Parts: sequence; C-alpha cells; structure tokens
Amino acid sequence: MSKRTTNDLFIVSSMPRLYQQLLTGIVSYEALGKRIIKQIQLAHAFRRVEQVRELSNALLNIPIKECQLIAQYYLVWCKCREREYDSETLERIIDQTNTYKVKGLLSRAAFEGYKGNTDSELYFYKEALKASPTISEFIEASKAIAVVKAKEGLRSSAIRDMENLIPIIRYAEPLAYCDVLNSYAVELGELGRLYEASNISRIVLASPFAYAYPEWQATANDLRGFSRSFAAINQPSYLPRKVLPMPASRHETEAIEQNQLARVLSLKAWKRKMTKKEEKPPQDEKEKFFWIMNIYTNDETSDHERHKIYEAVRKIIAERDRPKPDDDGA
Repeated sequence: MSKRTTNDLFIVSSMPRLYQQLLTGIVSYEALGKRIIKQIQLAHAFRRVEQVRELSNALLNIPIKECQLIAQYYLVWCKCREREYDSETLERIIDQTNTYKVKGLLSRAAFEGYKGNTDSELYFYKEALKASPTISEFIEASKAIAVVKAKEGLRSSAIRDMENLIPIIRYAEPLAYCDVLNSYAVELGELGRLYEASNISRIVLASPFAYAYPEWQATANDLRGFSRSFAAINQPSYLPRKVLPMPASRHETEAIEQNQLARVLSLKAWKRKMTKKEEKPPQDEKEKFFWIMNIYTNDETSDHERHKIYEAVRKIIAERDRPKPDDDGA
C-alpha cells in the first residue's frame, strides 16, 4: 500500500497528528483498518461524536467490506446522537457484517425502546443473546432486558437479574461494567436500598467515562438527597441528557462462568459484620473488596486520599502489563 494511497484517505483531517500515528509502519489496508477501528472504539466509548464521524468516514474509504460495514455502523451512531434513527441501514449492517451483528442487534433494540415498542425491543435483545455475543455484549443485553422489566413494573425480577450479573461483570470491559453498576444503583434506589445505591453510584462516578454519561450523573443526583456526604461530578452542559446509548465496542473473553452467579454481598451488612470484628482483617476476596470499597466511600476519606487509591491501582495494573525481561537478562 503506497504512502500516497494512505494519505488520500485523510485528505481533510482535523487530527493530523493522530493520522500520522495511524499511518506509521502500515503495510496493508487490513492493518490500517484495525488501527482506525481501535481509535473509533475509543472515541465512541467517550461519546466524541465528531471524532467518531471523521474516523468512520476514513474507514469507509478502505476497500474491505467489513471495515466499511463497521464504519457505517458508527455513522448510524453519530446520527443517533442527533436523534435520527436509521433502522434501515442498521438492519442491512446486521444482515451483512461478520463481527458487528450483536452490536447492531443491541442498537436496533434500543431504537425500538426509544419508540416505546417494548415487545420489539425485547425481541432484538433476545436475538442478540442468540448471536454468539462476547461477554460484554452478553452482559449488556442481559442488563437491558432487566431494565425493560423494571420499566414494566417488575422491579424485583429486574434487580435479581442484575445481581445475577454481578459475579461476571469483572470479565466485561470497563464501560459495560460501569453501566451495569449504574443500572443496579437505580434499581436499588427504587427499592429503598439507598445506602447501597449511593456507594455503588460513587464507584460509577469515579470512572474516567463518567463525564460523558450524564445518565450516570442523573442517578447520582437522584440519590444525593439521601446522603449529605454523597458528592457527584459536575455535568458538562454540552452533552444531551437523553440520547440513545448505542453499545461500545467489546473485546472477546472466553469464560462466562454462569455457574458462579450469586447475589452480591450487601455492603451495609458487611460493615455491620466487620464492626463486631474490627481486630480481624478481611479473610476472603469478597471481604477484601468491600473493605477497599468501604474505605473509598467512607465519609472520612478525602478526595485527595481517593485519588491516591486510584493512582495506586493504576500503578499496579501498569506493572502487571509491563513487558517482562528475557530469561538471559537482556
């Protein structure tokens, strides 16, 4: 693939430095397509509409059918952000794509939900579950069905479904993880379990995605009145409040481990338990998790201390992902 050919894909660009990085070392359209898709997925997760649109138009020029279908999917998403729901294009993508079928079905279901067609919405979510979803897609579809149940007044069933997802959301991508927790916080709040809901919402708002998802902020605002210490981030004024949250891209994970589904341990109950055993440190993984979450959300923990906890976790993850030296010491 010639340099002139690749540069022709980006004749007009508001992101010259990014495109320079995308083109570095590229020797085939396939490799370039993969790089662009990764950048689109990142921009999509943060709802950067103009960046998604520009990158998708570049991807559309790559002479590989699957790349073009993926580009069209994200261009449909851009229209969706402007409240234009192109179901016809989306259905064509679903019929032809090899890799975005589940994402297309999830988005198609969301279209129907926006129109108030509950039966059709559930139909497409169930079709998504049948179409070999990744773990994140499986979690998103299952969560969405639970949300529909809640809207229909079946809150107890909805919250059971969400709690059944808790043991496996650690296998999901961060965005899907936070989205499930936000929906779970909403349902806990509706059932009057306000303390648990507020603590979970704090975790959601600590996500780097939080500024781009005003619906998470709305959950926090609804719960904030029940806890004086509950703090929420400021909502950006330029983000629309009610727009269809089409699914972000997911990477594949092999294990679903549905046999491990169980109800999540109540933080409030755990704190009562640990109050009686203050001299005894956490013994198992669940107790360690809730101990950390309790420290993070405790009224006495300052924002600076929470930031230090966050930085410590980032450092641990960075060290885990750092390449290991060769055995010969090179």
